[in-house]
Amino acid sequence: YNWNFADSYLVQKGLLFAFLLFFYGPVLFRAIRTSRQHQISLSEVLNEEKYEGTAFNQAICSTLSIISMMYPTLTKNILDAFVCRNIDGGYFLVADPNFQCYTPSHMGMIA
Repeated sequence: YNWNFADSYLVQKGLLFAFLLFFYGPVLFRAIRTSRQHQISLSEVLNEEKYEGTAFNQAICSTLSIISMMYPTLTKNILDAFVCRNIDGGYFLVADPNFQCYTPSHMGMIA
């Protein structure tokens, strides 16, 4: 299988979704369980101070973990969209040599 720039981009977005589900899933399920045990609404569980220490803090820690894990890779791939190299008289992306630079689709990706 030929791995190209678009495939890499889609896989990274899928991984981000998987990390969000992995980190936020338990927080959400714990909040749902707590709301059912105490017979209060989910918004009250997430907003009440005695529950805020667990759900809110875990959500913040999860978000920061996800951002710090994904930031370098996403930044590199975003910047790769701008790097073109002259190959046989035409300019092509370094990240995907099959993708020609300065075409309408490339300019749309940069804009």
